[in-house]
Amino acid sequence: MIRASERVTLKRINVAPDLPRQSIGAQITTPIPAPQGSDQLGHEFRCAGRLEACKTRRMPVIQDWRSKTPLVLDGQAEPAARRGNHLPHPIDPAPPADAPALDAALDLLRVSRHAALAYTDAVTQTAGISRIAWGLGHDGTPLTLISALAPHFAALRAQPDCAVMLGEAGPKGDPLTHPRLMIRARADFVAPNHHTRAALRDKWLADHPKAKLYVDFADFAFVRLIPVSALFNGGFGRAYTLSGADLLGI
Repeated sequence: MIRASERVTLKRINVAPDLPRQSIGAQITTPIPAPQGSDQLGHEFRCAGRLEACKTRRMPVIQDWRSKTPLVLDGQAEPAARRGNHLPHPIDPAPPADAPALDAALDLLRVSRHAALAYTDAVTQTAGISRIAWGLGHDGTPLTLISALAPHFAALRAQPDCAVMLGEAGPKGDPLTHPRLMIRARADFVAPNHHTRAALRDKWLADHPKAKLYVDFADFAFVRLIPVSALFNGGFGRAYTLSGADLLGI
């Protein structure tokens, strides 16, 4: 028995070269003679795309999802890059948002006044997170106001791809049961002389009246955060995917 704490690795072996190749998920039970000289009884090989037992060798066997050949965990270290070659492409378990989930996600967009922004640092190329002010333009596009003194200003200039998280935990209960919305977005800076800036300024101040103290400072810029895709989580077992168009009401 292999404990979860043990470091193990995948190694290709030819347990039964004469076995017909099968798709992952197929149930097979084929008798295989024990190797010559073995003092153990005959054994059988079961493959179902999951970890199983190879009774003669006392080794757990797993099937390679690409070549359908058996793999064995031999307890020795192997580079992560090689281990990754045996893993299937991930499948998103969250379904597309239904009408109630979409309404809840859009409510978070409308009522939120701040968010957590994830970005890539322009100098170190490492991940960073900042709290930002949050609002919507007249057309419903997410919007923020950022000072050039903030590290995420330069980060978004250099790498516009980012993500934001909306939603706050309530005063009671498990924080992971409260709704939140993660949005993958692309930053678009609004030039100071752009014809839409005056309208954006008025809309922003209507929702963030205290920003009147600094909204016209030369180092501040409006940044549209154009949604690419999103994940709404309404609590345990209530995760849904959304498209950028869903969030823009298109």
